[in-house]
Amino acid sequence: MSIAADDHVYAWYTDGTVSAGTSTNLEEYRAPYPYTAAAGKTLDDIVDLGIACSNDYVSAWYVDETVSIGTSWDLDERQEPYPYSLP
Repeated sequence: MSIAADDHVYAWYTDGTVSAGTSTNLEEYRAPYPYTAAAGKTLDDIVDLGIACSNDYVSAWYVDETVSIGTSWDLDERQEPYPYSLP
């Protein structure tokens, strides 16, 4: 789950859907709709998701130590996976 700049709470589910709402009603603004992982990745590869408050881009981190940038429904729409390193 992550909170966007407009305070909408996004929840991604393991069944391949995502919803937008509030902390007490996760689909108040948008009922569950499908999302896709980055090309070559599966939903099981996702380690974490987050929304940047500066631009609402969604980052998805994967078990193979790559990260993609996209939207709530297309996790690599803006940037295909590239390596990241842990501190």
